[in-house]
Amino acid sequence: MTHENTVDIKKGIEQLKADVRTGFQDIGQGEKNRFDVGLYNELIELLSDSGVVKFLKEQDFNGSFLHDYIEPLIKFVILWDNPEHEFIDPDIEQKRVELLKSAKRLANKIANKTSYINASVQSVKPRHLLSGPMPDWVKRDAEEINQVADDFVEKYDEFVRFAKIKLYS
Repeated sequence: MTHENTVDIKKGIEQLKADVRTGFQDIGQGEKNRFDVGLYNELIELLSDSGVVKFLKEQDFNGSFLHDYIEPLIKFVILWDNPEHEFIDPDIEQKRVELLKSAKRLANKIANKTSYINASVQSVKPRHLLSGPMPDWVKRDAEEINQVADDFVEKYDEFVRFAKIKLYS
């Protein structure tokens, strides 16, 4: 072996050590970021692109609504409470957990305070009271849902803003 080859081998070993210390770690971070970006995009598609967040921003639960409008919220509650939907970044994951808790509160409130008035429409006001005046308890139930919906939308907006900064800056 010549002196030149020995120098090249030593340089190669030093480069490999540097890659182990920095380069491989960066590759790992890139993979983590790619996973989290994919998960973020999946969540946005489910909650925003589906229109459920816009619906919840605009809906007054004193009125009736199509069950299909809240279906993405229900899917989020059912399908996103597992390790497969956890973010690797612990800060983003904490925000996802907060969002999921808020979604569960909202889904439970809707389930407990509304009923179907036909095959696809739900309302806080029961079917047998549709033609009469709105009782006070119905108004209170609707206001409870409106408040929890506002909280969910606020948590969603916080999550999106936070995750975009963490993932894309």
